[in-house]
Amino acid sequence: MNILEDTVKMNYCDAFVYAMGLQTLITFAPLYLFSFLAMFYFMVRSRIRFYTNLDSLVMLYIVAGVISFIVNFIPTILDLGRYHPTAPLNYIKSFVVFLTAFTYFGGYRFDVKSFAIISFIVIVPSALSIFLGIDADAIFISNTRGGSSSPLVAGWPHKWVIFVLIGYFYFLTYALETQKLWQYAVTGAFLTLIMISGTRSALIGLVIGHFPFIARSKKLAIVSIIILIGIGAIFYIYYDQLQGLFRFADTVQMVDGSNDGGDKESSLALRVNGLWPAIIESISGWRLALGWGHIGVSFIPYSFFSSLSEFLYGNASCESQYFDVLQRQGFVGLILYMSIVISGIIYANRMVRMTKGSRICAFWLGSVAWQIGAMCQGVTTETMRLPFYALFYLLFLGMLSNQYRLARDNALK
Repeated sequence: MNILEDTVKMNYCDAFVYAMGLQTLITFAPLYLFSFLAMFYFMVRSRIRFYTNLDSLVMLYIVAGVISFIVNFIPTILDLGRYHPTAPLNYIKSFVVFLTAFTYFGGYRFDVKSFAIISFIVIVPSALSIFLGIDADAIFISNTRGGSSSPLVAGWPHKWVIFVLIGYFYFLTYALETQKLWQYAVTGAFLTLIMISGTRSALIGLVIGHFPFIARSKKLAIVSIIILIGIGAIFYIYYDQLQGLFRFADTVQMVDGSNDGGDKESSLALRVNGLWPAIIESISGWRLALGWGHIGVSFIPYSFFSSLSEFLYGNASCESQYFDVLQRQGFVGLILYMSIVISGIIYANRMVRMTKGSRICAFWLGSVAWQIGAMCQGVTTETMRLPFYALFYLLFLGMLSNQYRLARDNALK
């Protein structure tokens, strides 16, 4: 067996170990441990290397996170009476979770084919989780958000819809390339699941994610426009059923100013009028640059807030990936994180132009689309705090960086 065959075999083995770490998708929260074990597996089997600017950005992001932890943890120990008794433990736990960002360098072990396999392994149970967890009667009869009606589902659909969004764009690109009916059928099923998930940010990501298709070619532009018109038509016809599911009224009230934040049951009002301003208030001074060092929002002392503290306490999350990074690592961490996200889109778009194989090109085009969609969903969802998506995204970026390096070096020969 030659070296190439050994590499592919090793990648397939890694793929199934990785999938084992993602079985939290269809089980329950205590099995998050498997996700972290899978992350640890890739951490110890990877080597840090700097072949592209993306590699350097990820390493800078990790270094900034380490500095943020050190400058926050030491003052907490010296002035423990001001903090929650379990704050030091939360610092350490959150920092250990952050260090799993090193799994990015494990992405070098994958090629496109092996990563496509693990994508399929992750996407299918994610779609089943939403399908089994949505209460159709609650959506189409009571006009309310569907809850978790299946014991297989732990939490709300937004935890899994991001993978369905990924699957939608991958299958759409493959269907347009191969013209196979079953791939169109799967694409339609994923589209339906996204629309009944009740996740507004995923819906926005679905729409904006079509922009790369529109810019790619006339054929893709026509297909994308037809799909977007179809989505608009569905919402027009079933508006009475879907307006409660997606809480359109909350959005309209926030835009026109009629919601002054008094309705604390409105998730959007809570974020915009209370939670996010409170987070910004908490990072004054030097923490504006370095944040709170990975500690959770509920562990920040009351003394750092004024009247906005009522919006922060009792909330276990920042309700936004970008505010989560800002709160934990400050503007330095946020700038680096956004640079990584944008670089991932740029590199995948470069691979679209540099790839000759039609199916591989479709993979990269789908990758551009779902990264844009995931970026949009991160506005109101802490995507990277979900261990299964963090592992998926970090390994994808590592794989992308290596594939770009290989394509670049090959083009220079």
